[in-house]
Amino acid sequence: MRVLATAFAATPSAEAQSVLRKAFTMAAQGFDEPADALLTQSIERQKLFDAALADYTESLRLVQQAGANPDPAELQRTFVLRARVQEALERWKFAEADLTAAIDRLDELDAIESTNPFLFASRGAARSRLGDFSGAAEDALRAEDEFKMIGDRVHRLSSAADSALYLYGADRIPEAVEKMRYVFQNKGVIAQGRGNWHLAYAAHLFGADRRTDADTQWESGCIRLEAFVEDGIARLEEERALREADEKRADETGTMQRQRASSVSAMPLGQLTPNSDTNARLMGMDPQSPYVTQRPATGWIWYKTSEGDVERRDPGLPLVEVDPTLSCAKFRSDEWLTKNRPEWPSKLRAATARYAEVVPQKPIVMPPKGSQPSKGELVF
Repeated sequence: MRVLATAFAATPSAEAQSVLRKAFTMAAQGFDEPADALLTQSIERQKLFDAALADYTESLRLVQQAGANPDPAELQRTFVLRARVQEALERWKFAEADLTAAIDRLDELDAIESTNPFLFASRGAARSRLGDFSGAAEDALRAEDEFKMIGDRVHRLSSAADSALYLYGADRIPEAVEKMRYVFQNKGVIAQGRGNWHLAYAAHLFGADRRTDADTQWESGCIRLEAFVEDGIARLEEERALREADEKRADETGTMQRQRASSVSAMPLGQLTPNSDTNARLMGMDPQSPYVTQRPATGWIWYKTSEGDVERRDPGLPLVEVDPTLSCAKFRSDEWLTKNRPEWPSKLRAATARYAEVVPQKPIVMPPKGSQPSKGELVF
């Protein structure tokens, strides 16, 4: 096992490197204890990944020995699990290889398991990091088709958006542009994603000598990113306040009862309100379910409902942080794009740099809430 762990030793992940940088900075400034804690945290994270990688590798070695008769589904899943660790370590070549091994075994599985568009979406992302945009595009298009087949509209449109970037990198520009337009038409990605794609489309239009249209798309991208940041920060602040209130009430009562998010907290008809606790129970739902409370970042899985007290697994996952400095101005830096948008093809980053060099950044004027979408979201 020690040999396997050494063979698959990896450079620290981006997350671990970030923690290390913070630790060394704090140490240089004289904050020894926090720095030590951060260093320990980084090392422990890396150990977990390396240990998982070694375990999955040993498992695959054992089940593929001569005379072994592994369950095809378990073998395929183990390749997927090891690929997830490789992705976390940003070892894209190995991740792509494991995902390919998992995909090659899909035909050996039962019909319900043999369709798995998530694997193609993941392999497409890995291939894009390796610069194989042709392969990435084919994977994203395959994922889009399979998501459509199983009726998953959200992931279908997300894969369509990914394929637009990959097609651009593969020099299939007309197809890439058509995919971008398709995504805009169907409002297919979240606010941050729409901002990214509007900015990418603006760079393309500028390269096609359509300066006015490029400015329109750039403005829409800026607005979408600003809206994403403002909304994200507001949600984080609300959730933090709710968690503090939950903990305070738990200290007072001895029972943890989560309050509802503001979007579903109003009860104008009391218990007759459609989303009341009473109606939730009548429909067989626990009022503390995240489906009812609409509280983000909470895992909630039943694992004991028999005799005695009901038990549930609720790990209380940390909130997803939003970078308050994220804006379209960041996209004007080629260095920032290369680091933070590695899935963007180099030619698209170059087009963005040319736009930024010629066109100065204008002030971002946010429309009032409830306004019509910006022009670039309607005309593309």
